[in-house]
Amino acid sequence: MYVINMSEKEGESRSGPKDFVLWVGGYAYSRESFEKEAERLGVCRRVKGFPSGLVVGKSRVFLVSDMAQEDREAYREEIKTRDRARYHMWIDAVRKKAVEKQLIPADQKISYKEAQALYAEILDTFGEKVTVAITKPMPRGKPIVFAFFLVRGVSYVVGSGMDLPKELVNLGITKYEYEPGGFGFNDERGCGSLVIGGTYLLSEEDISKVKDLAESGTLGGRIVGFAREVLYKGARARALKAISQVAGDKLIRLGVPMEGV
Repeated sequence: MYVINMSEKEGESRSGPKDFVLWVGGYAYSRESFEKEAERLGVCRRVKGFPSGLVVGKSRVFLVSDMAQEDREAYREEIKTRDRARYHMWIDAVRKKAVEKQLIPADQKISYKEAQALYAEILDTFGEKVTVAITKPMPRGKPIVFAFFLVRGVSYVVGSGMDLPKELVNLGITKYEYEPGGFGFNDERGCGSLVIGGTYLLSEEDISKVKDLAESGTLGGRIVGFAREVLYKGARARALKAISQVAGDKLIRLGVPMEGV
């Protein structure tokens, strides 16, 4: 087991192109299912805007996940368990609040439908909300850097008949146009459909190439897996984290690519 700790300064220690760390997995993917999909369709990950320091054809994105397949199964089962628990907790919380407001007798039991009606009355009459929460952390596995890809393209999804904004064209972003029933809008990927107005980092040149891969039915996505586990010591985050390409080279040395870069 190899361990790497990406400090906040890692992304600022060198000028020029940056590499990035991106968390994947959870409800939608395990490491195994993400890698399997990427081998077939390439990587297509939505990000917020155009990341500072990203250079198409030079920047690499290192993928981190704390969800092996068995971890994901436990995670999904825990979500179901918590949903059932919250359902009963909320009914009980509404019942207690209704008793407090003298809307029902203390010994009265209520159904979910009755809880909904009582909650509406509590909200309208007293302006009070009834919420419940489970604060225990969700079960997760070890955070592993398991693969990376070179960013070969960035695409922006536009509505039917719309042009790409000029400022995005100047950044080298390509457009992918929404077509009703067209590729990308039918939940072909584990994380769901493309979103109009979304910016996507790609292991391929553009989303049209991803479409070609899907239609060909052959493996062709350009993702590089690691032969060694690299344990990631860093906070879990939704956003991309910039690191220097020196740090990226270190990750590659530790992980040992399973194929040519």
